[in-house]
Amino acid sequence: MNQSKRIFLVLSILSLVLLLIGQKLGGRQGLLFAFLISIAANTLIYYYADIRILNMFKNKPIEGNDPWDINLMLRELSHTAKLPVPKIYSTKLESPTAITIGKSWTQSSILVSEKLLEKLSKDELKAVLALELAKIKRHDTLAMGMLSIFTSFWLQISQTLDSIIFMHWIFKKRIYAFTYVSLPILKVILYITIHPSTYYASDKFAVELLPNPKLLAEVIWKLESYASTIPLKVPLDTAHLFIVNPLPKDGVYKWLRIQPEYSLRIQRLVGHFPI
Repeated sequence: MNQSKRIFLVLSILSLVLLLIGQKLGGRQGLLFAFLISIAANTLIYYYADIRILNMFKNKPIEGNDPWDINLMLRELSHTAKLPVPKIYSTKLESPTAITIGKSWTQSSILVSEKLLEKLSKDELKAVLALELAKIKRHDTLAMGMLSIFTSFWLQISQTLDSIIFMHWIFKKRIYAFTYVSLPILKVILYITIHPSTYYASDKFAVELLPNPKLLAEVIWKLESYASTIPLKVPLDTAHLFIVNPLPKDGVYKWLRIQPEYSLRIQRLVGHFPI
């Protein structure tokens, strides 16, 4: 089962749970209310997910003859992967990284940070583009985008309940008991929807577009090094979109780490670790 089918299955199950709760609490009226909420939420998750992420980061399109030849590389790789050429944007983030969004092959966009363009060589940029195209080819971008907005809803509801129950507007000390309890449940949903095997499969497809798998392995190692040194301040619900997880490895952030350990990814690519 691919990632798009998984996210639709998870949303269907959660919608069913919401309907049962609505009927239990409010009878027929509660069921109708829950049904309307379910329809509205699922529609918003599907249609707004990629637009929301694109607007979340300050970006500008990379057009024409750019100094990195990134448009040329993207056209060549897209031709090899038999994909329409996606739009590409540069975005201001503090660390070298990239993400991809989109509902389909023809509605996809790649965002690369300005730091990525500064720090990586052309061959390394090509490896990054190959990996992002692999996500598009495998239809991972739809599921990842929908999961992002779902995660945002989940966290906002949890924090709102904490605020109401523990009266954050009165007491200075903030208690997030409900959020902490709900995070393991969210972790399970994330794991089911975007399994670590998703990243392994994208890595495998990406190296088919490259002359040497070691190139991608070196890029993953380098991006992990940058992420460890300069953790990005990005919305928690977007962490799974990145090549390597940009969040700190301790505290509550551990519940939002889905990407496999970089050492395991490198070992699968070149057969050993370290490189």
